[in-house]
Amino acid sequence: MDLSEIELDIARAHQPKNDKELVLLVAINIPGYYSLPVRLLALLANTKENIKKKYDVRFIEYEREQDWRDLQDYINQINPAILAFSMNIWNRDICIDLAGNIKAEEPETTVLVGGQETTGSVVDYLEMVPAFDYIIDGEGELPFLEFLGNWDPETQKIADPGKVSGLWYRKSGKAVKTGPANTVRSLDEIPSPILAGLVPMHSKRNLGVMLEGSRGCPFRCSFCFEGGKRGTVRSASVDRITQEIDYAVGQGAHYFHIMDPILCSHDTERLKSLTNYISNLSSKSKQITFLVEAYAEFITDEIAACMKNIAIIDIGLQTIHPPTVKSINRKYRPVAFRRGLEALQRHGAIYNLYLICGLPYETLTTYLKGILFAIEQQPVRVFFNELCLLNGTDLRREADTYGYHYDSSPPYLIHANKWMTKEELSMAWALSAAVSAQYNLSIFGIYKDTPWLPRKCHYIPKKQHFINLKNNCERNGPTGTNRKPLQNNGFDHLLRDAENADFDIAIDNAVDKNYLLQLIGQVHLAGAVRIKLITPTALFEDEAFIDLLVNRGVWHFKTFLGQLVGEAINVKDAIEKAGRLKSVLRSFSLRGAAHFSPFVEIVVYPGKLDPGGLRLLLMQLKEMRAPMISLPADYVLPGDQSELDELYSLFFETIEDRTWMRMPEDFYQICLKDNKEREEIISMLKKLQLVSEDISPPCADYKIG
Repeated sequence: MDLSEIELDIARAHQPKNDKELVLLVAINIPGYYSLPVRLLALLANTKENIKKKYDVRFIEYEREQDWRDLQDYINQINPAILAFSMNIWNRDICIDLAGNIKAEEPETTVLVGGQETTGSVVDYLEMVPAFDYIIDGEGELPFLEFLGNWDPETQKIADPGKVSGLWYRKSGKAVKTGPANTVRSLDEIPSPILAGLVPMHSKRNLGVMLEGSRGCPFRCSFCFEGGKRGTVRSASVDRITQEIDYAVGQGAHYFHIMDPILCSHDTERLKSLTNYISNLSSKSKQITFLVEAYAEFITDEIAACMKNIAIIDIGLQTIHPPTVKSINRKYRPVAFRRGLEALQRHGAIYNLYLICGLPYETLTTYLKGILFAIEQQPVRVFFNELCLLNGTDLRREADTYGYHYDSSPPYLIHANKWMTKEELSMAWALSAAVSAQYNLSIFGIYKDTPWLPRKCHYIPKKQHFINLKNNCERNGPTGTNRKPLQNNGFDHLLRDAENADFDIAIDNAVDKNYLLQLIGQVHLAGAVRIKLITPTALFEDEAFIDLLVNRGVWHFKTFLGQLVGEAINVKDAIEKAGRLKSVLRSFSLRGAAHFSPFVEIVVYPGKLDPGGLRLLLMQLKEMRAPMISLPADYVLPGDQSELDELYSLFFETIEDRTWMRMPEDFYQICLKDNKEREEIISMLKKLQLVSEDISPPCADYKIG
């Protein structure tokens, strides 16, 4: 069989027909991703003559958002003897339903399951899912070959399960495991799906071309799948990796993800060899991008010098709180961590930082300190991941000890623990989303290689300039701090001071759009980090112009709804004007850049609006996935307790979908009244610009909405 025929495709209605037993490997993916395991296993089986004589081994992949009943119908049509699922956190429930439905129609089909969700599982899936016949626990290559070598097509069973390593099977109605899975000694022993032409180069590119540089991890982080494994770390040779890259580049690929957590930690000669190759390759094509993972504590000047030609380096900080570090078996040394980042900065290497929200012993206070620490390190981007108690991890096994409340179904999201209440955790998630969205949408964060752009990012700028393009308005803006008011023709001196600055540009409905675009271009060329457009909602009626603005580098918007204090609001009218924001509250795609959504802050002036009317408006904005909704700083909290309770409830309903509500300080005083560290928390919220500052729009004559 030609290797190109290993993959089956529903769209082309492939119907494999031969005298061999059909084995179908199934992957159900998140849109934009491809499955490496099913490709690898199918390829491996087709390189073994004893397996090829007996079996026709194929794979198929499907996207999670597609109607999986079509996949079910197709599987029933081709009727495989063995149906093998690669089961993971994102497809567990679909795999369970598919297996059950297929077994109901074809009870003779043997269902084999493997993947991260079955490795070290705290769930007895053989008891939970009667449709599952066998489960492989651990790396699948050798157990899969052992399984096929010992499966009896006559009885549809494994005659002697003990000959298959890492196998869970039923014995007298109970789940029994044969022992640990056998593993390959070197990744070079496994055939390469890339070199076999089985990896898509021009579709499913969200992670790029995945290069498996190593397996296993020397660290034991309790929240991670790899942390619970105790096997030897094994690597692929540099020759193998470079061959894969050469082949992929020849097929037009330009984005690569090197899956190797120790690449930048231990073997300096191996790193030098690979990064020298990458440097030579990058000099020929600026489009080629590599992403790697690294531990900052191990980065020396020598390592940083090697890594400067790698486009993106992901660094897991996770937490800075010492009791948390200890509880998750993490090795965090603050001095060494900073020293590693400083080495990367000296050599011009680009790195992202990651934190996890909800780890043991982490309070809202310590988590906010971690956020401030992370953004002070000036990474290109920051990411705040919500803790999920992944199946098979040590932290999942210790969930009761730490008092975790969490979902029993994927993604196993937590809701509270001993150190954070449900409300505090909701606040932490929502404010994290706001901080990361604002921080990551810098010009350098999106376009990293343009030579005139600033070389550092920031969250709280040292320089923030205000340009007023409104008619008959001379006010400095909402706060008047660190702003430099200009007339339309007097900003030359400001452009000379634009490098590493943020710009707020206020406009009205009469703005000259061509002039605005020229100004935006000049500000970017002068080295600005971000541009925020402060505008009436009427601007968003022109969807084509919004597209143009976003493609010109305007990714931050601020607008206003409602009426000033003392004036009545027409709720229907306010909701209608909010509908204009759909033109900007969506995903955009820039040439050469990832998909992203602009950051939009909507300041709501409630006026005489009753709580019920405010609810209608805020729920409309929440449904539209607005990143931030603000009430003005001079908004007077309701004196009536029932109305105050309603506002409190409304706040938490709004932030549950990760929309941050910027409220007056008085509200947070009430909201956090039971937290002994309330004042410190509010102080940090202010530093992160998450407490209301606006009193009125930029100009007294500014037409709200």
